[in-house]
Order: sequence, then C-alpha cells, then structure tokens
Amino acid sequence: MIRAAILLAGALGAAPAAAQETFSFPRPVPQVTVPSKPLPQAQPGGGVLLQNLSRHQSGVGIGGPTHDRAIGETVGSPNALGGLLRGLGPASDDEDGAPPAADPAPAADPNHVTAIVSAPAAAPRPASPPSVALRTVQSGPVALQVVTLPNAARVEIVAPDAAGRKDDAGLVLLEIATEYQPDILISGGYLSAFVPPTALGLVRVGGRDISRIHRSWLTTAVFCTDGSDHLVRSFSPEIVEGRTDCLQAGPMVVVDGASRYPASDLVDGEARLADQIVIHTFLCEDAQGALVMGISGAATLHELGPALVDGLGCRQAMRLSGRETGGMYLRGIGLLENSLIALPSAIAVHGVSVRRPAGDEIRTGIFR
Repeated sequence: MIRAAILLAGALGAAPAAAQETFSFPRPVPQVTVPSKPLPQAQPGGGVLLQNLSRHQSGVGIGGPTHDRAIGETVGSPNALGGLLRGLGPASDDEDGAPPAADPAPAADPNHVTAIVSAPAAAPRPASPPSVALRTVQSGPVALQVVTLPNAARVEIVAPDAAGRKDDAGLVLLEIATEYQPDILISGGYLSAFVPPTALGLVRVGGRDISRIHRSWLTTAVFCTDGSDHLVRSFSPEIVEGRTDCLQAGPMVVVDGASRYPASDLVDGEARLADQIVIHTFLCEDAQGALVMGISGAATLHELGPALVDGLGCRQAMRLSGRETGGMYLRGIGLLENSLIALPSAIAVHGVSVRRPAGDEIRTGIFR
C-alpha cells in the first residue's frame, strides 16, 4: 500500500487563532513533492490551490478563485481545507478495492510535523467613486443645471491634438468625450478661428501652453487646476504662474460674492454680450470653496449674475462659453445642449459617478 502525505509549510498571512486548523502527519513522509522556492504571497481574493492531487505526490501553490477544476480545487478557508485533507484518505492498490485499515492516531512526539494553514485575508473592495447629483436650480428667470464636485474629483484641461488627423475640422464635445472618457465634460474657452479650431486666450495643459494669453474684455477670467486644487479668478499673469492646467475665458460674472451685472458702464462689446439671451456654460466657487460647473438656460448676463449668487451662493464665477459652443456632457446622462462647433479645448472631470436627478427632470435646449 502506498500512502500520500501533504506537507503544507508556513502560513499564508496572519489570521486569528479561531480561523486556523492544525494537521499532523507522521514521519517519515514518503514521496512528497514540496516546492523548493518560497511560496508566492496570496493574491487578493485568492485561496489555497491544491494541484495534481494523486496517491503519490502533491504540489502546493497560490491561485485565484477561478481556475480549471481538472487541475485542482480552490479552498478558500482553513475549515474547507481541513475537510479536503481529511477526505483524501489513504488510497488502496488492492485489486478488490478493499479499504485499508485506518491509520493510528499520531502520537505527540518529536517525529510529528505540525502545519498551520491560515486563510488569506479577504482583499478590500475598491472604493466606489463619489456620487454627484445633476441638479436643476431655478433662480429668478434663470434655470441652472449644475453639479458640485467633491474634493476627490480629478479635473483637467484637455486640448485635442489635430496632428495626425485626416482633416483639420477638429472635434465637437461628444467626440472629445469619446477620446478622453471623462465622467463630466464641459465646453470652455473661445475661438479665434473655426478651421482648424484655434483657441482665443491661454490654454495650458500639463504645464505646456497650447495658446497664448489674450487681453480683452472677453477674457478677463481664468480657471486653473492641478487635478484636485482649483481656482476661478480674474485673470492676471501672476495667477497662472507655476500652474499646471489653465484656461482663459470670461468675462468674470461674480467677484468676491457680488454679481458684476446688471451694469451700465460696460464697453461696447461686453454690453452687447450682456444683453443677448443665450445659454452660458460657467464655473463657480461656492461659499465652501467647492467647484460648481453648469449650464444655464437662455438668459442675459444681467440675469445670470444674480442667479449664480442667489441660487448657488457663488463667491467667484466666470463664463466659459455659450451659444453654439456651449454644452456639458455627463456619463450616464448624455449631452446637455448642442455644442455643434468643434472646440479647441474643454474641461474634463474624472473619478465621480453622476446621479440622474429625481424624476428624471433633465432639461435640455432651454430657451424662452
């Protein structure tokens, strides 16, 4: 009769005493194959894999919970492993298949080897991304669709590279979303040319300036981010110095908690823009310092400014774009507004999960 014995040496990670089982095997141990190298560490979600179990040899390895059952059996706990070991039993070479006599209980002496097998600790599940809600806020005559970003969100400026494309038509907002796979994407910045799409004002991505600073009443604001730290401010060269990602746009709509509109002392170009009833994309820093991004229904800047202060509590706010270039994409919800024009840049948000508003009250194409 040939008997097989398995020697499991070492423990696969620490475990409480109640989660351990002790197995004793009499010496000598015939025909046992033990790996000559140290066993690898247990992988997350792994168990103890007993491979090629036969009457004459065994091997021990670490495996995940899914593998070919013809190779072995995954044991996820010491209790299950103990049952498997106890179930192996001595094999018989007799033709009649008569079961052999039971082994005597091992004596407690130095000729016995004790092996303690511990189940690896369960790997922690990856944390779910923080959830943000798309909210519709009605403030006076203005409807605002907004999301407030958590601190864990990662924000970046993206500027699709036209190099290597078949044409110079550029990408519209949904195409940019396909390329960068953000959770939220909002259009931002102005164009000095449409074909190819060329930014008007500073666009800095990863510390590299894609376009130069522009000085006019239209680009009096700037948004900068290093991924988790953001600011919305009136533009100055000192503000952008040393910043990783920046986007120049404007005008500033709210400064230090006060709306700049209504106003009667505007230069001609700004006065015309302020009177137009159009959609606007915008960024806002609220009273808690959180970054709020959103899109408005059709409104004048004279209406938008007070709405951002009263409806959202903005301390600083800037206009990003509007009309045909204004749009916001949210994963799982879709595109708000049109954004039919190819864009030189946009602002992308990663690491959040967007919730649909209660009752599916998503408003798109808001015009009065």
